[in-house]
Amino acid sequence: MKKLFPSYLNILKFSILLSLTCLLSFTNGQNKKLEKGIALYEMQNFVEAIDFFKKARKIDDKAYLPVKYLANSFRKIRDYENAELYYVLTVNSDSVQAEDYLYYGQALKANGKLAAAKNQFLKFAELSENEFLGNIMLQSIDEINTWEKEPKEFKSGVESDLNSPLSEYGLVLFKNLVYFTSNRDINQNSPEASSWDGSPYYSMYEFDSSEIKSDEKLKIKMVSGLLNTEYHDGPLSINEQETKLIITRIDNQMRGKDFLNRMKMYTADYENDKWKNFKPFPFNSDEYSVCQGHLADSGKTLYFASDMPGGQGGFDLYRSNWENNQWSKPQNLGKNINTPKNEVFPYYRNNTLYFSSDGFAGYGGLDIMYAVFNETWQSPKNMKSPINSNRDDFSIYFVTDSTGFYASNREGGKGADDLYRFTKQAPKLYVDIHGVYEYKGLPKENVKVLLLNQKDSIVYIKYTDSIGQFHFKQLPYKEEFFVRIEEQDEKFKNDGRLFITDKMGNKLRLLNQLKSGKFTFQVLPTEEFLALQEEEEADTSFVDGFQFLGRVYKKLPGDFSKQVMVYLTTKEGLVVDSAFTDQFGYFNFEKLGNTEDYLIQLKELDPGLNLALENKFGRVYEVISPDGEGVYAISNTLDASLKTIEARNNGITAMIARIEHKGLPLKALRVNIYNALNQLIGTVYTNNKGEFQFNKLEFDDTYYIEFPELEGDILYESLVYTLDSKGDPLYLISQLKNGKYVFNSLPFDEYKLIQEREENIVPLIIKIAGQVYKKLPGDFEKGITVYALDNEGTIVDSVLTDSRGRFNFEKLDADKNYAFKLKEEGETMNMAFLDENNKILELATLNKNGSFSYKKLTYQIAQFEPLAIEDVVVEDVDLTQDVTGLVYQKLPGDFKSKMKVFVYNEEGELLAVTETDKKGNFTFEKLKKDVNYIYKIEDEDDPFQLVTLDKNNRVIDKTIRNRFGQFKYSSLSIDNNEILLAEARDHYVLDLDIDRTDLKDVAIHYRFDSTEVRPVDRPILQRIISEYKDATQMLEVHSYTDNRGSKEYNIWLSKQRTNQVIRYLVRNGFPRERIIGNYSGMLNPIVDCESKECNNDDHYLNRRTEFKILKTLR
Repeated sequence: MKKLFPSYLNILKFSILLSLTCLLSFTNGQNKKLEKGIALYEMQNFVEAIDFFKKARKIDDKAYLPVKYLANSFRKIRDYENAELYYVLTVNSDSVQAEDYLYYGQALKANGKLAAAKNQFLKFAELSENEFLGNIMLQSIDEINTWEKEPKEFKSGVESDLNSPLSEYGLVLFKNLVYFTSNRDINQNSPEASSWDGSPYYSMYEFDSSEIKSDEKLKIKMVSGLLNTEYHDGPLSINEQETKLIITRIDNQMRGKDFLNRMKMYTADYENDKWKNFKPFPFNSDEYSVCQGHLADSGKTLYFASDMPGGQGGFDLYRSNWENNQWSKPQNLGKNINTPKNEVFPYYRNNTLYFSSDGFAGYGGLDIMYAVFNETWQSPKNMKSPINSNRDDFSIYFVTDSTGFYASNREGGKGADDLYRFTKQAPKLYVDIHGVYEYKGLPKENVKVLLLNQKDSIVYIKYTDSIGQFHFKQLPYKEEFFVRIEEQDEKFKNDGRLFITDKMGNKLRLLNQLKSGKFTFQVLPTEEFLALQEEEEADTSFVDGFQFLGRVYKKLPGDFSKQVMVYLTTKEGLVVDSAFTDQFGYFNFEKLGNTEDYLIQLKELDPGLNLALENKFGRVYEVISPDGEGVYAISNTLDASLKTIEARNNGITAMIARIEHKGLPLKALRVNIYNALNQLIGTVYTNNKGEFQFNKLEFDDTYYIEFPELEGDILYESLVYTLDSKGDPLYLISQLKNGKYVFNSLPFDEYKLIQEREENIVPLIIKIAGQVYKKLPGDFEKGITVYALDNEGTIVDSVLTDSRGRFNFEKLDADKNYAFKLKEEGETMNMAFLDENNKILELATLNKNGSFSYKKLTYQIAQFEPLAIEDVVVEDVDLTQDVTGLVYQKLPGDFKSKMKVFVYNEEGELLAVTETDKKGNFTFEKLKKDVNYIYKIEDEDDPFQLVTLDKNNRVIDKTIRNRFGQFKYSSLSIDNNEILLAEARDHYVLDLDIDRTDLKDVAIHYRFDSTEVRPVDRPILQRIISEYKDATQMLEVHSYTDNRGSKEYNIWLSKQRTNQVIRYLVRNGFPRERIIGNYSGMLNPIVDCESKECNNDDHYLNRRTEFKILKTLR
């Protein structure tokens, strides 16, 4: 856009100008129009001069001087398009001079025509005696081409709300105000306009810094008091203590036509909320200008620009020190900083001097440079685009170390000189990402893999190779991407697993699949994926090293009692440790390096001895035979039951199971495991509880379990249960006709989901069948009464056994635990629980009080008709709100024109992405209440702050981010919407007008790591049902955990607790459509176990489900 108004820089040029006409003479017949134009030109009245030069050219369109003056005049008012047109005529004149090529080249450069400009600079270099200037101009063209290929260090945008059709520059902060210099309005202190171009004089303006965050128009006003005079005022600089300033002023004294009003500086003090005691800088002069002072080092050092005699060229930069209560004689900053052209607008911060110059290689006009002081000033460097442009860029000011403002007259602004905001960006790093796609544990070849950005635009299209691998090159570090698999076969697309790997193909991370079917990940190098895994890992007991318990045996563990010395060595044969076996063949080594593989050697060589490795739960997980030299090779086996996250990310899982026959564990059995190809991959033994474990299994695969020593009825009557890490049963494993058991592997933490699905098909009322006997089932024929007792010992039912000692309880509660007691206690009896085929499910345990109990869950020993499969899903009521916020560093709106803001749920799933507006405001629409959110910003390495705003754009919540770069909030609750920042010291409360009644005395609690609703808590649920099931309000069910375990697992566990409570309520008559489910993991504890050491009672209080009645209807 063409600039119609002259700017502050023309005042500067007015002080620089040396008249062209002093070198020219005219004949007596010289054109009078040309003479008048030159006179106006000398007075800097370029606009009026242009009219006379055009008239002179009409008289003689071949004349050189009218065209040259026209070109120069347009260049002076920065109308580079017209300047270029007239310089074309100038350089084609017979009277062309070397400087014409220079100015023509500068006009071309300002218009973005770099190649053409370079040709003109070459001609100038050939003809001119100023070799330095020629080389600088040529160098600038080459460097611009290089710079434009580099990543941008800054982001920048015009501040349209601050700018006017005239000029603004020199922004500084002062207390809660923002000062800047402008000629936007008529100076009410002055009786006249500027004498040289008719525009208003420059004055200091202000507005409240808090208004930057507002959507309303800024309330900008001229500063009152003594800061403004009748004529030009500004820019100014204020010391760090905000007690002193120095300001540039130009008077308008009339001392004859040859007198120039020079720029001068004045100091002032801030006292009683006013600027006063204005004093001239002692080195002001009527012979030269001193201007644009900057106070550094707490006001002890002054940097300024001046064209005083003795400098390097036009304007140079100087320094003066405050010594002995006065300013010292100015010192030129020397040839490293100053050039034969102009250096102006100094600004000092963090040992670095920033300034503007047209004497170094740059984009054109004044460019902002910076130089570091290290014993002496280092060579200045260009701040490059977008800070610098092909026009004048000047008056830089930092609000923080990475944000600030500067002024420019570049195209695209609002007026002559405009204020621009900038933000320093973190250097862009790029990372190669490798991955593998698998289905049922096997790599899939030729699968189409799409990489998508946050806007779902395709970035890459790849196909997996013969081993399922793919590779995305040069992705920007820490950016979020999606991966979508395109397969015609839905089972491959929905049930496949996607891993991030290192370049060698080793698995680093299993990616989560979103409901949309996409996978999400953040771009990180290998070492950061590994570090992230360590942070997330729930169990830390083996972080400092692994340990193992070994057992020497011959044929079966326990058959070797001789004491022998066992040596632990490295692969190189270096002895690390030694131990003796005990009378049961056990030995133990602890705190071994995580990454090491070891060798075991026995002092007495015996090829008939074998080695079994057990974990801390007493389960054998590996059997090792010696090699020909009697050496046992030990590897650090990853136990997926303890390190679930690391195992998931490596595609590894474990199997823990127990085998029983008629309710009794089968001990010391050899157990073989085969892969899907029927290849033997491992052997272990059952322990005294009938338990066994296999590690290093790949998930999403099929395995077959064999007990080679079992046969006949014992084999086919035996039951195998999968177990959790504590040994509690999860579900039964199916047996094939050949006697083997088939096992489908999953990530270890997903086995519980199968149990949950099983529980969902259990009806409320179940049947328990059993048999009473003396020594063998069927040996007790007379009838006897069997009582069913609840946990309180109350008899809930009784039945009579038949002639074979069998009994049936037809209507027992599936969610309750029972004990059974016989009416007559005269002789020792046994009890077993039976399935539909009268096969023993479990042998009852005889307690000291004479009652019989069972170890499994009630439904696992019961008979029932399964319900139709209907997963209980936690539904969130559709009560939403818009969340509006503002991101900034020191000053609201001080970072850039736009920035991305991401919102995640607690599980790390990206929910939405938005962009801030020019002031840093952002809005997320329809976020659910009672869900925990995490906000992240695009440039997370900078110390940003975040506030939330109400509907009137007033700040209602201010937070700091945590050490992970996250703004993490607890749930947007339905009545008293608290937004709490995790790990921050302070928080503020946001209130919403949705009523909710807390059932403060109504809460149920759980055993550690359990989701079971205890019998003692069921009366509480029954009370809720009886009081509210026929009401109209919504019931909120909200579950929590204690702080032990990983964040991810506790989120899952709290969700299961909510599911169980909802399931109980619905099965007992509470309408499902009036229940809102919620879960928050370890958030909002009753007892803060992060800041204190908690006992079991404290943890118990935190493991809870709470209830609230909402007055708002669905």
